[in-house]
Amino acid sequence: MKTTTKYLSDTKVLMTVTLGKEELDDAEMVALHKLAKSVKAPGFRKGKVPVAVAAKYVDPNALANQLLDDAISKAVSVAFTESDIRALDRPQVDVKKYVPGQEVEFTAEVEVLPKIKLGKYKKMGVKRVVGKVENSDVDDVIERMRAGFAERKEVKRAAKDGDEVVIDFVGKKDDVAFDGGSAKEYTLKLGSGQFIPGFESGVEGHKVGDEFDLPLKFPDDYQAESLAGQEVVFVVTVKAVKEVVLPEVDDAFAAKAGPFKTVKELREDIKKDIEKSRE
Repeated sequence: MKTTTKYLSDTKVLMTVTLGKEELDDAEMVALHKLAKSVKAPGFRKGKVPVAVAAKYVDPNALANQLLDDAISKAVSVAFTESDIRALDRPQVDVKKYVPGQEVEFTAEVEVLPKIKLGKYKKMGVKRVVGKVENSDVDDVIERMRAGFAERKEVKRAAKDGDEVVIDFVGKKDDVAFDGGSAKEYTLKLGSGQFIPGFESGVEGHKVGDEFDLPLKFPDDYQAESLAGQEVVFVVTVKAVKEVVLPEVDDAFAAKAGPFKTVKELREDIKKDIEKSRE
């Protein structure tokens, strides 16, 4: 196989490839093995015809086309790999010359990764900056841990900001329930901002057993176009109101959070974890 390469631009290559008798003979054997699977020959089942026998019954035009396809496909792959050229798409092939059993010449044009010349990057330097861990960073982690250990106590009073409520709700637009707007036994923390503006504050002040209509308007930039800017009504039923009781940050809390005897040990461990993460 002979190849010549011409760069039409920084990102486009035209490669000319010439294959001789040896490559075409190899391609013919590959093509015969493929075509033999569909050849019918006396005394043999379809798909079981030996290659030597199949060669006598295969359609010459089919063989020539298959041979050419196989020869070009293999040649393109080998030529670009050996030339260390990374094609970004399937090359556009144009056969220039084809002498069956003797020679084929074709061109392959394709967009490629441009050649990149690196600058003197080994002399570049960078100063690593590790942010200082503040007490507020540790406090944030402590608060998330408190939320994880929080107790939920059912209460009979009206729901307020910070409580968890269990609700059933059905969202309706023009008195027709819309998709994705209904749920049963849904746990919602009031003040979390999970729902559209006005929903959570509208649940506040209601007790277990209350069923009420909550008229709201979806934001104009709401992701569901069918609901953006639309006025709807949620029919809400309060099934439970739970007060979220956060644990005190004391030595008992530290012992529950891990192998720590004091809050000081817990805070030091958290600080080390944050420092390691930032490094």
